[in-house]
Amino acid sequence: MISTVSVSREAAVDEGRAVRRASHRAMTTLATIVRFHTGQHLSDIDLHARLSDDLMIRDPRLVRRIVWDCAVELGLGDRLSLLVERRQPQFDTAGDIVEFLVREMFRRRNERPKSSFDAERYASLWRGPDDSSDEVAVEEGFPMPVEFCEGTPAEMGAQYGRNQARNLLRYIVNNVERIGLEKLKVMPELQDCIIDPSIYFTQAEVEEIQAMAKAADIPWEFVLGHNIGLYPAYVPGCSQFAVSAGRNAEFGLVHAVNEDSPYSLLMREHLTRVMTVRRPKGGVPYVTFGLVGTVGGLNGINAAGLIVSTTLVMDRPRRRETQHGIIQPILTRKILEAATTIPEAIEIIRSLRRDGSWSICLSHFPTDRICYVEYDGKSLLINDHQPAVVSTNHAILHETMTGPTPHSISRMDRLHAMLSLESNRGVSPSWAKNILRDGYDTSRGRVTAFPTMHTIRRIDNQGSFVIVPATGELWATAGPMAPTMADRYFRISLRRLFGESPATSRA
Repeated sequence: MISTVSVSREAAVDEGRAVRRASHRAMTTLATIVRFHTGQHLSDIDLHARLSDDLMIRDPRLVRRIVWDCAVELGLGDRLSLLVERRQPQFDTAGDIVEFLVREMFRRRNERPKSSFDAERYASLWRGPDDSSDEVAVEEGFPMPVEFCEGTPAEMGAQYGRNQARNLLRYIVNNVERIGLEKLKVMPELQDCIIDPSIYFTQAEVEEIQAMAKAADIPWEFVLGHNIGLYPAYVPGCSQFAVSAGRNAEFGLVHAVNEDSPYSLLMREHLTRVMTVRRPKGGVPYVTFGLVGTVGGLNGINAAGLIVSTTLVMDRPRRRETQHGIIQPILTRKILEAATTIPEAIEIIRSLRRDGSWSICLSHFPTDRICYVEYDGKSLLINDHQPAVVSTNHAILHETMTGPTPHSISRMDRLHAMLSLESNRGVSPSWAKNILRDGYDTSRGRVTAFPTMHTIRRIDNQGSFVIVPATGELWATAGPMAPTMADRYFRISLRRLFGESPATSRA
């Protein structure tokens, strides 16, 4: 009989050999990547060599790029997000990089495969007694293109790129002409991102952007720049509210949001917005709305009944300590494709390095739970288990840095007045739709002939979205895609999108 002690010794010897092999592989890869980026020929790496002094690698972006490329070479492409999703490792020496790579190689080996999303378990969430087989997924006449994408990030990017190539090219060409190619060449956010995409994205989004650009026959740098926002100053606005079923017994949970963007005023006729239904391999199916060619979205809902809406916090401006991190449209995507509960969503938000200052309203239909999250770079504050949430474009949980923006205060006051949360009045889906299209300007004390920045429906509105999960409905306006019927809502059936097979839901 073989003793337990001898088995343990053999296992320890095998583990030691595996560590040595992994370390040698990591060191060899590092030497190759360093030579590629710097021209230095390192036949024998000194693990104690300081990157900044001995190897003359002083740019932190180049260090991240080297680690990124090493991870790709070692087959850790699905783990590259660790560089930004966890606390950024401090790489002072060559040994720090080797240790990090070996650790991740073994962590990947020892991890259990992530279980896929159980679509059938959640399909019943969207099936009601009055389901109709002839119900359409998207109401006829909806002016916005609808894209269905399935598979890996690269597969979804290729599908999207082939179908939206013309619209994407038109938008990017007009954007480049408006900004100027010479300005783009020196735009710091774009140049930094080309060197190191992990500043704003995880590897999944990079793969999808690359595949989308290739399928659309557009240089990937342009699609990348489009996704980070070629004009950081022209970030969106927005107003949002959610009311729980416990507070709104007659109508159930209602979650509503206006998506606004000042940049749309410059691009009017060249804008194409797309409703995208993604079914990521192993992930949760979800719906988002956004400009053509974007791989994320500010607002959306997934098949687990989790809803995400967002607003920019304007009185805490983007600055040096908050300007590098996963951008909000990608954070929304990460939540929707992986979280099935609010605690899971909060954990994803905590784990990511975040860019700028935003508020997030999370609601979860199965548990009737609403949570308000507000972040400013590393600072994260949370109000969970709320009966209702209302926010516009100023901080609620953080201290203001510039003073609340007047138009944001106007919209917030008007939202509270129309919702009448202190009364026993319920918030019906039709009333929620009316609220988002309201044209009363509190700064003027009257309904204005045209929308302003002070009206709930701002002048730069891109769309209004009201989600009523109890009836399996999402109501959406088409924004600039249909200026002659800006106030008309189109019905989208969540039951058809999430409660049936992908092929059937396209009908």
